[in-house]
Amino acid sequence: MDSFGRRNLSPHPLRLGIFAALAASWCCCAAAPAADGGSSFDEFQKRIVSFKLENDVRVILCPRGDAPVISCITYVKTGSVDEVAGITGIAHQLEHLAFKGTPRIGTTNYEAERKVLAEIDALYDKILDRQRKLLSSSREGLLTLLAKLSSGVAAIDPEGLKAPLAALRARFSKDGDRLSDAEFSELESLVTQWALKVREAEAFVAQNQYAHEIGRAGGTGLNAFTSEDRTVYLVSLPSSQLELWASLESDRFMNIVPRQLEKEKQVVLEERRMRTETNAFGKLYESFLGAAFKAHPYGVEVIGHRSDILNYTRANVESFYRAHYVPQNTIVAVVGDVDVAKARDLLTSYFGKIPAAPASPEPHTAEPKQEGERRSEVEYPAQPIVMVGFHIPERKHPDTPALKVLTEVAASGRASRFYTALVKSGTALSAGASMGPGERYPRLWIANAEPSADVSVEQLEDALLAEIEKLKGAPPSPEELARVQARYRMDVLRELKSNMRLAIELADYEALADDWRELFRELDAVAKVTPEQVTAMAAKYFTKNNRTVSWLISTQPAEAPAILGVPSAPPKP
Repeated sequence: MDSFGRRNLSPHPLRLGIFAALAASWCCCAAAPAADGGSSFDEFQKRIVSFKLENDVRVILCPRGDAPVISCITYVKTGSVDEVAGITGIAHQLEHLAFKGTPRIGTTNYEAERKVLAEIDALYDKILDRQRKLLSSSREGLLTLLAKLSSGVAAIDPEGLKAPLAALRARFSKDGDRLSDAEFSELESLVTQWALKVREAEAFVAQNQYAHEIGRAGGTGLNAFTSEDRTVYLVSLPSSQLELWASLESDRFMNIVPRQLEKEKQVVLEERRMRTETNAFGKLYESFLGAAFKAHPYGVEVIGHRSDILNYTRANVESFYRAHYVPQNTIVAVVGDVDVAKARDLLTSYFGKIPAAPASPEPHTAEPKQEGERRSEVEYPAQPIVMVGFHIPERKHPDTPALKVLTEVAASGRASRFYTALVKSGTALSAGASMGPGERYPRLWIANAEPSADVSVEQLEDALLAEIEKLKGAPPSPEELARVQARYRMDVLRELKSNMRLAIELADYEALADDWRELFRELDAVAKVTPEQVTAMAAKYFTKNNRTVSWLISTQPAEAPAILGVPSAPPKP
């Protein structure tokens, strides 16, 4: 799965909102490289300037366009793949907190605030120590209560806490936790003190000050996203405001203060509820990844496990930040009306201040070779889905161009194999293919489809696997190959018309392929893929022992279709 959603017919719902937000911020006023051959790319690449600062921060500048605007991104080569058990999802949580400011942005009195935050953390540590002695169901209830209290922090008062604490004790008793009166009174006192301190800390928060500073300077599209492999912060600004952005951005890459962690945990829990726990595709995708990956961190979705989110501490967040938001992982990219010489001096001045640090630890756990088909099922009241995946190598592997073409042949557009055989035939309502979940490490080739009303998941799986099998022995015709290669190329070029998208892509290839020029080399490599290479990839990777199959089985009763808007049965009185 392409983490930015490019050429991905079925992106995971966690990213759909991100993409929608990004779409609003992308500036499409500049021209993309022409689609007439390598010489145009050569000329375009000559505009791009890249260099490394003494502290190892990398910078990419691309001047283009006449409008006095720039798109700026700060790219961090860290994501959910860098997490360990117990703190899953923390890269995404940190992304939220990065907008909360620093000692000079986002606070009315940092010294006073810092003392209160330390008191909150000390009380929370004591609460965590007490909750470890509870049954698991009681732990969930206690931490969920804390998260809910923090979301309505302004209304917290000792009287208002009595009812939820009484309900918590009743739940403990129901779950079989027999706390003595003294033990519960001690826990009740800690929770009350903690809640009041959280309310006290709110008084020092200058809400959304970072965003307001950017907005006053004419900035638009201020946003960020986290994936398995990267975290990216982005904004478009008048070109005259580059120094303001560099000042604010370098500050938060040195001095982040994870204030309002308690409140933001509830925000992330709500994201998880909407996009995974109550979303059919999200529920299935989480189960599918867990079945496909038994060892590697790609087996856990970006948003993380609910229990981990509930247990985050400020120390967890700060530790991850210090370990992974380091110069070696940081790429700054600016595209648009940028004076290269001035920008070079300015960005060196600000981002060069970030202290050098040791390289962040890389995940060393490799996914063992799969030695048999794996299966999972999820029951949920929604449209059924069939998902099939095969292990494939990371993006830097030489098989990637041919795998990209294979994906295009299978599922790109209405002339694709899957659409023609499955959707047009009435077997499926939709069918897609992608590669993912990440790109830095070995990943999956994923196909998914939704059955038509009279087709069972068993029948759809058989049909989908039959089409996948055909990819091994039926190479694309010259016309089909030329069509998908041209479509791929035009999709990329269309996206590169956006200054923001170009900035993201240049940084992404610099981070994950070690050179931003690989963006253009990959286009050439895809254009050179042969029909024989396409079938060779299918034969190499699409084997039963390398396969994971997941079903979403609908638990809602089937209803007879309405005719001309008339229900099939009268409403019950």
